[in-house]
Amino acid sequence: NLSVSVVLENTGQRDGEEVVQLYLRWEQSSVPVPRWQLVAFRRVAVPAGRETKLSFQVVAEQRAVWAQDWRLEPGTFTLFAGGQQPGQQMRVPSEVLSARFTVTGAARPLRGC
Repeated sequence: NLSVSVVLENTGQRDGEEVVQLYLRWEQSSVPVPRWQLVAFRRVAVPAGRETKLSFQVVAEQRAVWAQDWRLEPGTFTLFAGGQQPGQQMRVPSEVLSARFTVTGAARPLRGC
């Protein structure tokens, strides 16, 4: 499992709310996978001029791929946390976190983890 924490700051003069979305992207995979997968989200109220810390858990099942059976593959992944799906420019960008991590080892069935 992977623990992810982000700090969300309201720099405005009014209380606000945001839906923080956490996405996972496989940089490579042995099978086709979605470009971004939503793995967690949380709506949070942040008073004006304040900040709040959010914590998420990414469990093994959320990064498993289907290749004749559910399996965990090694590789490089990108996590993105923000107020919208990565790459969308429908409003002011609100990226909170974007980070890569690498999982090493051999592919193995999910049920053995």
